[in-house]
Amino acid sequence: MKINTGFSSLSFLKTLKTKGAIKYEEKSIPVFVYQLDKEEDLAQIASLEKEKDWEDSYYLPDMIRYRKEYLEDGLSIYTLEDKNENTLSFCLTDESPFNLKINLLETAPKLSRYNKDRVTRFVGETMITSMALVAKSKNKNLFIQGVANRPKTRDFYFSLCKFSPFGKENAILKKRTIPKLVQSNEKHTGQKVELIG
Repeated sequence: MKINTGFSSLSFLKTLKTKGAIKYEEKSIPVFVYQLDKEEDLAQIASLEKEKDWEDSYYLPDMIRYRKEYLEDGLSIYTLEDKNENTLSFCLTDESPFNLKINLLETAPKLSRYNKDRVTRFVGETMITSMALVAKSKNKNLFIQGVANRPKTRDFYFSLCKFSPFGKENAILKKRTIPKLVQSNEKHTGQKVELIG
C-alpha cells in the first residue's frame, strides 16, 4: 500500500503519526505508527486475535473487549505497522497536563524479547520512541503506568529505553531525555523515527 500522509479515504481513517524502522534478520525495515481515530479503525485490533504472531497475547483480549469504550473515554490507541499493514505493536495512552501516559503497550508475542527465537527486533523500542516524540510535540514527559515486575520488561524500560523509576511501579521518560532515546533507536534500527503529524 502506498502511504499517503496528506489525505485519507473512507477506508483509511487512521492518522499517520511517525515513521521509523525495526530490524528483520539484521535488515532495516520501515514501519509506521498510526493513531486509530474512528470506531471503524478498531476492527483492525479485533482481527489480531486470528494472527499467529499475537497468540498468547497478554493485553489483546482487553483491547478487543474495551476498544470502543477506550475511544469514548478519550483515550488514544496507536498501532505500529509494517508496509503491509501488519500490526506489530499497539498501545493505549491517556494525557495529563504534564505527561503522555501509556496505560498499556504490547508487542506481538512472537516478535517480543520474550521469544528467544525471534528474528525481528526493536519493535517495542520503535513504538516507545514514537510515543516519546508524540509526547515531546505536546511538551510532555512520557509516563508508563505500572511497569510489569518481570526482569526483561524492566530492562526494556530502564536500560534500553532510558526511563527512570517513578514510585514503586511506574516509569517516566523526561522531555530532556527523549533525544537520547531517539539517537539510540536510530543506532539500533538504522533509521531515525520522524514525527509526521
